[in-house]
Amino acid sequence: MTAAQIDQMIARELPTLPPSVAVAGKDWKANVPSLTPPKLTPGDTDLLELAIGTSAPVRCALRRDLDAASTATVFHSVFADLGEGITVASVKPEAVLLAGSVPVMTATTIYTVEKAETRAFGELKMAIGTLRRGVVVICNHDEPGYHKSFGEIVRRVVESLADGSAEAEVELVAATLQNEPVGFSHSWKTRDEKGGDVYRSANALMIRRTPTELVYSDTYAEQTIKKQRVESGVWAKVENGDAASVIRYHHLKGSKYAYEGLLKKKKVEGTFDAGKAGLPLPHATEARLAKLMSKPEFSFEEREYTPSLSLDALSVTTYSRKAGDPLDRARTTFEGLEALEILNPDGSARSLEMSLGTVSMQLKQLYRSGSGTAAR
Repeated sequence: MTAAQIDQMIARELPTLPPSVAVAGKDWKANVPSLTPPKLTPGDTDLLELAIGTSAPVRCALRRDLDAASTATVFHSVFADLGEGITVASVKPEAVLLAGSVPVMTATTIYTVEKAETRAFGELKMAIGTLRRGVVVICNHDEPGYHKSFGEIVRRVVESLADGSAEAEVELVAATLQNEPVGFSHSWKTRDEKGGDVYRSANALMIRRTPTELVYSDTYAEQTIKKQRVESGVWAKVENGDAASVIRYHHLKGSKYAYEGLLKKKKVEGTFDAGKAGLPLPHATEARLAKLMSKPEFSFEEREYTPSLSLDALSVTTYSRKAGDPLDRARTTFEGLEALEILNPDGSARSLEMSLGTVSMQLKQLYRSGSGTAAR
């Protein structure tokens, strides 16, 4: 097969998408694109097989044993070991899609397989959508081409499964590096059994180190708010499938907090002082920026607890606007890096761009409901 023929196979798409067909499991129901009744294999992990008019079906697994911050980790577990005799030729993230208010991330790898005295090539496309009610949808299509068709099919599957999700203050932000999709931030609010507001965020990043290697990271953060104060929190990070850091902290008395956990596999514990102002509430920065929208110039600092930078002290972020800046802009300075934000009227970031050495990272708000969960 010539290079031109391979390129033609990879570029092909379905002329039309399959119609929606109803399917139901023990605790879910959905309308999914399929030319025939979907094949459902129920179990602890429900398996779905969708006929889309290609040689290979789209296969989806509905897993209940994963948490909301597992997107990059699942991609890593698959792409890091495709099987014996399979060699990765290229791997890259492709898109972050919006399925209702739920993120779907897609990625693809082109591989070769040694068979007797011949070498065959293939392309595995994967997509992962995380439902906030504890289900992670993992789909794949093992056939060259149909990238946009596959992404739209999985987006429809996840959107149908997510129908009726009632969490408040949901936000989804997509991240690109040099205009290549690399991940997302997904944040939402729930309530705990004691009536406290719980703000959660799950961030996934997959950045290309080489044409055949990605750097994978999942980060999860959680804060419980009671009586207008951060009562407790969790921060965790998984890098390349290695769960090396989990920090839990809680309020002691006054401005004091205690923390304990693992940081890069090292056991840590201690205290930190949040100062007179205390830890900022999740919506505080956006509310302050909204009040300053009409000001031609301003500057203020916000102190936050960022365990990856310091366990014993708060990190400082400066928000400012300089003379001549448009009134919907704000400059953010953090650890020596400056980003330019375009703001929504409520103070949340519609987009953000920052330089990281010779490359540029962009964040774009894809979805926001309620208020107070803008990703940073």
